[in-house]
Amino acid sequence: MNEWLKNNSAKLRERWGKWSIVQKIILAGIVVAIVVAIILTVRVNSTPGTAALFNSPVTDQKALDDIRFRLDAENVWYNVSTTGYVSVKDEATARRMRALLISENIVPVSVDVFKEQIDINNWNTTDRERDTAELRRVTQQVKEHIEALNDVARADVVITPKKPGLYTSDTEPAQASVILSFKPGSDMASDRKKIRGVQNLILRAVSGLVESNIEIDDVDGNRLNDFEGLAELDRIALAGKESELRQKEEATLRAKVLSLLNMYGDTK
Repeated sequence: MNEWLKNNSAKLRERWGKWSIVQKIILAGIVVAIVVAIILTVRVNSTPGTAALFNSPVTDQKALDDIRFRLDAENVWYNVSTTGYVSVKDEATARRMRALLISENIVPVSVDVFKEQIDINNWNTTDRERDTAELRRVTQQVKEHIEALNDVARADVVITPKKPGLYTSDTEPAQASVILSFKPGSDMASDRKKIRGVQNLILRAVSGLVESNIEIDDVDGNRLNDFEGLAELDRIALAGKESELRQKEEATLRAKVLSLLNMYGDTK
């Protein structure tokens, strides 16, 4: 081995001595380029990876500005490519911000939000094991994104695929049921905007669902997304407030009339 090194070293020195200055400069340049390439490769490979916020670019400039503003408000590092792809530092951050942005209706419907989406209206009953695994995966995905919201301590999610019947009237539609456990101090249970945000998140994660077939409850069994019923309660409450206001105005008017009558009686 030593003899081989000596012979090759001698040959290299001999050739080096015969080369012109231009050849030596070219060789030196090649060596430097190789060293620089190696250093850059090491640096790139040692840089922490990032996670895509969405699977498609955000091409709407206003929507992209709204997303930037919300990420800035959350003090989240992000990068936007020249083609509109948004990335953050890791998958945990991506999940949390994805859930927040969707729940606040900031993400355009044209943007591919989740990596994979199950169409539970095209449920394939011929491969039960594969379909069961896919349903489990999507259910877990919905659960993780809901639990990424700051208000939620735990989310129990059940997704039921559409079950075709012999007749159209016998078909059972796809459904989703979610039970939420909130963190101490959370006001989500009474905040309809936040609850609607959870509902939006489910709709974006699972195709084939409609709002009327999503039920969101708290751990005590209280229905949280009965927005129509709550709207009726609001109407009744508003009617009560208007009636109370009219009664106060009538009482004030009667008091003024009695005051005037008393003043008139005193002048006699």
